[in-house]
Amino acid sequence: MASLLLHHNKPLCALFFLLFMIYHDTAMAILTFKPIKANCASTKYTENSTFSTNLKDLFSILKAKSSSSISINQTSGKAPDTTFGLYFCTGDLSQDNCQACIETAITDITESCRSSKQGVIWYDYCELRYSDTNFFGVPDTNGFSMINPNGNTSSSRPVEVVSQLVKEAPLVHPLMFKTQALISESLYALAQCSSDLTSQGCSDCLTTILANIKACCTGAKGWRYLAPSCWIRYEATPFLQNLNGTSTQITQSYCSSNDFPSNSVANAIPSLLSMLTQKAPAMAGFYYTSVRANKNINLYGLALCRGDLQNKEDDCQSCLKDASESIVEDCPKKTQAIEWYEKCFVRYSNQRFFGAVNGDSRTLCGLEQVSADADEATEKLAMSLINDAVNNPMFVRAGKVVISNSLSSYVLVQCTRDLSGQGCRQCLQTGMDKVSSECKLTNGWRYLSGSCTLRYETFAFFDTALISTTPALQPNSA
Repeated sequence: MASLLLHHNKPLCALFFLLFMIYHDTAMAILTFKPIKANCASTKYTENSTFSTNLKDLFSILKAKSSSSISINQTSGKAPDTTFGLYFCTGDLSQDNCQACIETAITDITESCRSSKQGVIWYDYCELRYSDTNFFGVPDTNGFSMINPNGNTSSSRPVEVVSQLVKEAPLVHPLMFKTQALISESLYALAQCSSDLTSQGCSDCLTTILANIKACCTGAKGWRYLAPSCWIRYEATPFLQNLNGTSTQITQSYCSSNDFPSNSVANAIPSLLSMLTQKAPAMAGFYYTSVRANKNINLYGLALCRGDLQNKEDDCQSCLKDASESIVEDCPKKTQAIEWYEKCFVRYSNQRFFGAVNGDSRTLCGLEQVSADADEATEKLAMSLINDAVNNPMFVRAGKVVISNSLSSYVLVQCTRDLSGQGCRQCLQTGMDKVSSECKLTNGWRYLSGSCTLRYETFAFFDTALISTTPALQPNSA
């Protein structure tokens, strides 16, 4: 396969980053699979030739095998027209989802690599590969890297964790697949090899692609390397399909491109964050203030806890403490930053931003699809909640709509209380426009900005008894 991948012989460190952000228990649900990348050889075969027939037979065999195996290599036909092929799904994928992924891959690669004698196609959870030459047992590391362009980190933990998986995965038979989910650290990772490799071949493959990642991508808060023979992946958000029912957390960050000119200014950030963490829980989950960094520069910051935490000071403070620690790690010495956690977020800047609607945002979409009726009912609920929230002193509203006996939608919308009612409406409407466009018909979405958040799930993610309508306490008007 070397000739097939020669034009990808270096890591593509600033490539696209395909990442679903909202985690659901998908063990029994069929996911939607979209290709990340397909590579096709320039050498062609003739339609209706012996090779063409053998390739169709190969795909038929692989499709049949996918109903009972998540990793296999297979041949079809006799020399000189033998076809060699394999697929593998990530070891955490259910058999039904693996079958669906491989069936999709066969359809897509047939179209993408029409008449090519060699091809490989990658998805988030599976890979399909075929060739006119025998590649079995030969580690092919000539792949590509992907990074999260929306988050940075200075932590060495992701590399440490993946390095350990690289050591362990080759020893796990028959799949040579290993994962780690450190939920408290928001760190999820995997390492895997194709089933045709030996343990030594797997080790060589994973070690090589990890070195490629170390050379390009470890400053990103999320990266992966996909080669034809092996994969590694790290995310700060859940992507593993089997976490044994454990509750997972979503974290996201925004960091400006500019650094503070001196350490003395950057050193004031922890003091600001500490003040926000201490004060916000006692002020119904919201506080904003400023501190003097030096004689010329002030730092401005705010903290907001989710509406159902406004009477749970310990939970609010715990979330803000974690977010404050992460923002320093993810955005070291940056002049502006936001860190979103599951139930809170913190934000700071060297520019006064109080009362202004923030445009730095993230839009996160669910994995599965819902009906058009369910999508319409959810959007109608969200718009109703927006209208209520802007007229509520707490700038927060949550609600539920029953779609069917087995499906309901839960939505929460919330603004920071430094905004005016008009500013809150503007922020929430912007978010609604984004999720309506980018997350159409998905079973969950979130819009995260420095001024408001919107979230929809098909499960009750908030405490329905604790969305208070009590008048807001007045925060410090710094």
